[in-house]
Amino acid sequence: MGKHYEIIGKDMLALISVINELFPKTNLFGMTSHYRLVVLENDDAFAWFIIISAVAGQFHFSYLLPQEKAPWQNAYVTGTANSLKEVKRFLLIAMRECKGWESNLELKQRLHEHNLQLELVA
Repeated sequence: MGKHYEIIGKDMLALISVINELFPKTNLFGMTSHYRLVVLENDDAFAWFIIISAVAGQFHFSYLLPQEKAPWQNAYVTGTANSLKEVKRFLLIAMRECKGWESNLELKQRLHEHNLQLELVA
């Protein structure tokens, strides 16, 4: 069982490295619990915008839908990334879609760099 926890720990550290690489200027706040990382907009945020857990080399994502898109209160979208490359994409999409970082310029730049920006409709 000890090896299992070691793998989870290494995966979570790799996840944090990806986040730091993507956002060197943006302060993202994290809270850990039961092999999960909750990504928060600020250190006193009560909304759990993004929740990521690492299990057996996979990264399970959940992001909070904005109230205007949610079919019920506190609805989440979920998905699984199978590589650190996918982790980047999933994280950027989750940050864009949950709208917790709408005015963040660094996020907008990363979305553009990864061809994930929203198309403006006239």
